[in-house]
Amino acid sequence: MNDGVFRGRLRALKSITRDMLDMDVFDENEARTYMIEKLEAWVHDDAEIHVHRATE
Repeated sequence: MNDGVFRGRLRALKSITRDMLDMDVFDENEARTYMIEKLEAWVHDDAEIHVHRATE
């Protein structure tokens, strides 16, 4: 998957996850887990995924 496609998927994933948080489908931990699971499915097994919490 090229960089542009990946960035598009990431934007969509963030948008969908935000919608699920806003509708109280996910809490913050569930949303983080959902995003990590999706990212892991998209990248190579040897890739490292770093998740940073946004500061308010």
